[in-house]
Amino acid sequence: MTLSSRLLLLASASLALSACGDKDDGGSGDVDTGTSTGTDGSDGTDGTDGTDGGDGADGTDGGDEGADDGDDGTEPDPITATVEGTVTVELYQVVDGDREAVAWADFASDFPFGPIFVAAYEDDGSGREDYAGTTTVWSPTQAANSFSLSVSMPAEGPVKVYAMLDENGNRIMESDEPIGAWNADVEIVDGGLATGVEITVLVDVSDYLNGGGGSGGSGGGGCTELSVNGPVTVTPDFEGEGLAMLMNLDGTGPVAWDWFDVGAVSGGGGSASYDIPVCANEGNVELVGAIDSNGNQLIDPADLSGAYVISPDVNGNPVVVGTSDLNGYEIQIPILGADGEPETNGVSVVPFVNVSGTVTYDSGRIDGLPAGSAVYVTALKYRPSTGVSASTLATDAYDVDSFDWTADINGNASLSYNLVVPAGQTVYLWAYADTDLDGNVNESGEPVSSAGSDSGAYDSGATSSTQDLDLRVVGM
Repeated sequence: MTLSSRLLLLASASLALSACGDKDDGGSGDVDTGTSTGTDGSDGTDGTDGTDGGDGADGTDGGDEGADDGDDGTEPDPITATVEGTVTVELYQVVDGDREAVAWADFASDFPFGPIFVAAYEDDGSGREDYAGTTTVWSPTQAANSFSLSVSMPAEGPVKVYAMLDENGNRIMESDEPIGAWNADVEIVDGGLATGVEITVLVDVSDYLNGGGGSGGSGGGGCTELSVNGPVTVTPDFEGEGLAMLMNLDGTGPVAWDWFDVGAVSGGGGSASYDIPVCANEGNVELVGAIDSNGNQLIDPADLSGAYVISPDVNGNPVVVGTSDLNGYEIQIPILGADGEPETNGVSVVPFVNVSGTVTYDSGRIDGLPAGSAVYVTALKYRPSTGVSASTLATDAYDVDSFDWTADINGNASLSYNLVVPAGQTVYLWAYADTDLDGNVNESGEPVSSAGSDSGAYDSGATSSTQDLDLRVVGM
């Protein structure tokens, strides 16, 4: 059987090892897509500043790495380009159920977390994400961290860009790591340079401020410890680090793991062995593995992955951790599906989801608003408390949809909105009407609407969702 949907690399078995990059989620904005010099996949940096050196775009085939020009029926060379931007880490704590910003000066004098993983991928709507490039910020600061991300793709088109923080610094991008996403597609043209990608990653420091700390660990912890062990078979030629993991059935985790070193095998491929310590009676879990195929010293969603097999290319998951060791459980990396393509296994990371719906006014038509009104639908990072300039909404928003009276509202019964937000996050979903046309919203006497509770707190979840909003003046 195949594992449930994962967001690990859907790479080809001919592995390309290369560089990495950065990204930021600062809300909506334009992305420049000029045609200046982009990268050719041949001159990565030396890795001293957190990017991976090598001869190809991170996690993808380099521009001069064996692809033919198509004259003899083979695939043409991939197109290459560069995406530049920033990633900023912001802190917050939860007070009385709501998110409040925490200043760095009140928390730490330096940057206490691990590196930031940044990735661009193509999404064809099938649930399969093909990574076009990755990068890593190895020494993040409290300020905005610049990145330059080399991408390589079969053809020109849009990519999505996101960032994850290795909060506990264990070099494993776990499913619950803080994540930020740029809310617009970045259009990639051959040889082009796309700029202006600004990503914000929010980190909940409530536990730290209350005397706790980050999570992490593998097995042990005062429980009765068992062993899950066996060989690892790697199909492509590879030498380097890998990770065996026990995941929850929904792909979250890992709950336990063990690092291994892959050695080359005569005739091609690689092999290793693993021994995962795990607490007894963990129950049904999935046994998976990944190798550091992009060479960035992390186990991340763009790495080549595999799983426990009962015979070649036959996934044997789930396994049951009860009261006895599980010995000799082979992990194959990757498992090839019926189409000959590698399956996706490992940590389930969903960078983006859509929140969409309709907006009405006072249980009636949206054009019942005062003539000339503008409407804004926002997924905010923090609960709104006072009036705010419409022009600055993006500063505190994951995404904003704006609607003009003439073009969108007049003559229509409702508005349809669609916001792109990071998955698994609490967002504050609000709609505002600017009826006095002063450029400010959330003012006394102006219509507003919020999702769910009075605060508008909305769980973005792991899949796209729908939430209709009805504007009305509070108290009426």
